Amino acid sequence: RALLTRASGSPTRNMSRRAMASATGALLLFISPAFIIPRPSRGGYVVAPMGQGSSRTPPMATAGVAAVTLAAGLLGVQALRKRAQTCREATKANELEVPALSRRGASFLALAPVLPAPAHAEEDSIRAAPASLQRVVVDVGNKDQMEKELKFWTKACQMKVLSDGAGADGLRSVTVGYGPENADNSFAVQIKEDPSALTRKRPSLLNYSVMQPTVNALNFTQITQPDQIFDMYARVEDSGGTSLVGDASYLDCESPRGVQVRMVPREGPPSVEMVSLNIEVPAFEATKKFYKRIASLEEEAYSQAAVQKFSVLLKSKVGGPKLLLCPVPDQRIKQRDRDEFVGLVMLAPSAKQVADAAEKAIAVALEEEQKKDEEEREQLRLAGKPEDLKKGTVARPAVQMVGSDARVNDGVGNIVTFMDNGAFKSSLA
Repeated sequence: RALLTRASGSPTRNMSRRAMASATGALLLFISPAFIIPRPSRGGYVVAPMGQGSSRTPPMATAGVAAVTLAAGLLGVQALRKRAQTCREATKANELEVPALSRRGASFLALAPVLPAPAHAEEDSIRAAPASLQRVVVDVGNKDQMEKELKFWTKACQMKVLSDGAGADGLRSVTVGYGPENADNSFAVQIKEDPSALTRKRPSLLNYSVMQPTVNALNFTQITQPDQIFDMYARVEDSGGTSLVGDASYLDCESPRGVQVRMVPREGPPSVEMVSLNIEVPAFEATKKFYKRIASLEEEAYSQAAVQKFSVLLKSKVGGPKLLLCPVPDQRIKQRDRDEFVGLVMLAPSAKQVADAAEKAIAVALEEEQKKDEEEREQLRLAGKPEDLKKGTVARPAVQMVGSDARVNDGVGNIVTFMDNGAFKSSLA
């Protein structure tokens, strides 16, 4: 009876009271006769009470006991079923006022306090106007390395030299691509000749603390080719590059300078589809949000060649190559100030607007980090554990205006230069 009352106390329970009452009555019917076990014997029945010896009892007495037990069980079942009917009627009356929650609904209700409320207006106030990827910038040490690199990009990747001359810093700079940069959704690879690349330390190839190899910050640049993987492989080997891994759907290779390229067979003219960056896991979520805010990028499902699990593909509303962010275990990326990757160039309607949006995004990111730390400390307090937050790489983005350009550090050391769309196109003339 107590079990039935407790089960029927909440109108949101879906347990069948009828089944419960029947089960209770059946339990009485089965358990009660267990204490009197009659069996046929000469001159009557042998009745063996549980745990005692045998004794002879007249058949009529045994039949009377069985009848009384059966009647008690049936009366108990009937009483319990009436009570269950009363509970059901009360439950239905309550359900008319407060609908019962399903298990799924209860789960979402439990998550309601932690799910963020819609904040589209707030996000829109942080985000800058949509920007698009325009260049990947890498460096080489001298003229000889430059020629080897150009051979790879023009022969293996089948790009054309778009410009060749001294940059703003006085160093030789060559851009290669599949079409003129003043065209819509164009993209180029910029190769800068920087003598300091010959003297600076080489990045570590192994993380000795975990004995695992390190990877490049620039994961790969994905290009499409209208031919077969075997043809791509032959061109890479003939142009001084190195084929790394692949299958019938893609080929990962490396330029003489160590810049990784992913080639994908695709019908149509060759193009640059995406640029992929490796991001440390502890800083991945914050870095992803930062890119979405400062360049107004949107997430898109990724279903192409294999990449690291939980990678995020970001695309621009104004076109251009997509940005693929791949999470990598902490301390597994080569030192960014020593490798060949200089940074990215993105075009926006206003670089100043991007800088302003970046300042807001940095402030919001700090607030989000502090809130997250406080929630983790609270969880540790509730668990009775020391409030010692173990942090790895923490995203610390920064921005500064350099002339009319916005120079942005994405928080983990990747440099993105935002340029005014109009000013960039004018500089190409």
